[in-house]
Amino acid sequence: MKKIGIISLVFFVMLASTQVIYAEETKSDPASNEQIVEENNTNENQEAVKEDTNTKDNTSSENATQTSGAVESTPIDEKLSDGVNAVATSNNVAKIGDTEYATLAEAIDAATSGSEIKLLNDADVVNPIVISKNLQIDGDNHSINATYTGSNGNQTILTVSGSSNVLTIKNAAISNSPKYGVQAYSGGKVILNSVTFTNNAYSGVLVNGGALVIEGNVSISGGNGVGIELAKGNNVTSEPTVEVGAKVEVVGSNDLSKVIYIDRNQVETVNQNTITAKSGTNISVDYSTEKGFDIKENGTSIAAPSFPQGDILVLVDGIVVKAFDTLADAISGADADSTLEIQKDIDISSPIEITKNLILDGKDKTLTATYTGTTGNQSILTTSATVTIKNVVLKNSPKYGIQVFGGNSNTKIENVTFNNNNYGAILINGGSAEVSDIKFDTNQATGIELGRGTNITTPSNLKISGKIDAAVPDKAIYTDLAQVVSHEQSTITSSFYEVSTDSKGIITLKKNGQVVFVTVGHAKPVVANNTPSTWDDGGPFTTDKCGNIFDRWGNEIYKAPSCKVSSGYKVPNTGVK
Repeated sequence: MKKIGIISLVFFVMLASTQVIYAEETKSDPASNEQIVEENNTNENQEAVKEDTNTKDNTSSENATQTSGAVESTPIDEKLSDGVNAVATSNNVAKIGDTEYATLAEAIDAATSGSEIKLLNDADVVNPIVISKNLQIDGDNHSINATYTGSNGNQTILTVSGSSNVLTIKNAAISNSPKYGVQAYSGGKVILNSVTFTNNAYSGVLVNGGALVIEGNVSISGGNGVGIELAKGNNVTSEPTVEVGAKVEVVGSNDLSKVIYIDRNQVETVNQNTITAKSGTNISVDYSTEKGFDIKENGTSIAAPSFPQGDILVLVDGIVVKAFDTLADAISGADADSTLEIQKDIDISSPIEITKNLILDGKDKTLTATYTGTTGNQSILTTSATVTIKNVVLKNSPKYGIQVFGGNSNTKIENVTFNNNNYGAILINGGSAEVSDIKFDTNQATGIELGRGTNITTPSNLKISGKIDAAVPDKAIYTDLAQVVSHEQSTITSSFYEVSTDSKGIITLKKNGQVVFVTVGHAKPVVANNTPSTWDDGGPFTTDKCGNIFDRWGNEIYKAPSCKVSSGYKVPNTGVK
C-alpha cells in the first residue's frame, strides 16, 4: 500500500511538471510585445512593386513607427528553458563578449548601445526586428535568414530607426525577406561592409528617409532585381541619402539603373547630396541631365539611377526630380524656380497659365493649340510671374501664342517661333517682356502687341535684346492705341536695335543705320476744347453721322460740338492739323 502511494505521488509530480512545460510553450504570441513598423504600401501597390520595377511607377516603401517595449520577444519555438540553455552552448546563434544567446533577437534585445554582436551560427529570424540603438553585427561569414512570410506592414528583417541610431553590418549574408533585407528608417543609418543580399522580395536595402553608407562591397541577387531603393514613406520628413565607398552590384543584371533605384513618387528632392562618393575611395559620382546619376568605380560605371521618364521633365539644380505626361500637370506639380524640359511635340487642349517662377525649355519641340474660341483668355501660355520661355514653337492659337499679363509678369522669350496664331504672337498686357531671337512666320494679325486690357493699371513694356525675324515687318510690333493712351503706358527699348521716336510718336527701329521696323508707340495727346488733335497718324479716318472723327486705330480724335451731320468736321487731306 505504501509502494502504491509512493508511485502515485511520483506520477502526480511528473504530471504537474509536464503541465508547467506545456504552459510555457503555448503562451500568447510574443509578437504583441515587439516594436511595430507600419509601411506605406497598400496591398495593391505591393503587388505593383513586384511587377513594375522596370517602370517609373515602382512605389514600394516602408514607414516605421517605433513604439515602447522590447525590440522583439524571442519566439517560443526558439526559446529554450533555462536548464537546457545552460548546456546547449554549441547551438547558440550569437554572442556579445563572452555571453551567448540562442537567437539574434535575444542578443539585440540584450545589447546596450554601442555593443558588437558576433554570429556563431546562421541565424533564423521568425519576425521582423526593429532596432533603436547603435549596434554592430559581425556575421563572421554566417547568414541571417527570414523564416516568416507576409507582405502587410513592415516585413524587413532588420530595421534601424531614429536619427542618432546606426546599425553596422559586416561579413554577413541576408536572405529570404518577404520584402526588404535591411531598412534605414527616418534618420536611422545603416553601414554595410562585405554584405550579400539574396532572395529578398522587394530589394536588398530600403533607405526610407534614412542614410546608407557602403564601406565594403555589397552584392544583391534574386528578388525583383532591385538592389537599393530610396523612398520616403508616410510621416517621413528626412531625405534618403546614400554614400558609396565600395562596389555595389545586382548579380546577373546589366541594368545599372536598378542597382540604386529612386522612388520618384515619394522622393521629390533629389540633388547632388542624394548620392555621394565616400572620400578617399576609388568611387566617383557624376551627374547628367540626359540620363541620371553615373556612379563609377575606377572610372567604370557600376550604378546609374535613372531619371523619371515622361513627356515633360522637371529639373532642380540640373537633376530631374519629376516627370509628367502633360504640360499643365508639369507646371502645376513643379516647385517654383524649377526648369521644365519638353521631350516631344505636344498638343495643348486648353490655355495654360503660369503663375510661379519657372523656366520652360521647349528643347526645339512644338506646342500646338487644338482648342478653339475667342472669348476670354485663349493664349497658349499666359505668364503672371518671372518666367523664361525658350527653344519652342507655338502654333495655331485662336488668339495669341504668349500673353504677358499684369504687373507681376516679367517674361523672357528666347529663340521662340510663332506660327499661325490668329490674333498675334505675343500680347504684352500690362506686363514686361524681354525678347530675343524670335520669329513670326504666318501669324495672321501681328507679331508683338502692346495693350492694356480691362482693370490693367500697369504699363506694357517691351525690351528687345536680340533679333526679331518677321515675315511681315509692318506687323512686327503693334500698339493698341485704344488701350495705351499715353507715353507712360508703354515703352519699347532695345539693346539690339537703335530705337528712336519722333514728335508724332512714330517709333523706328534700325540696325546698322537701316530701318527694320516702324511702329506707333503711343496714342495722341488728349483732345481738348473740342478741337481736332494736333497729332494723328495720317489716316485713313472715319466720321460718324454726328461728326465725331476716328483715326485708323479707332481712337476718337475729334468730338463734334453737337450731334448734327451738318456740323461734322472735315479732316484736311494731309491728315495733320
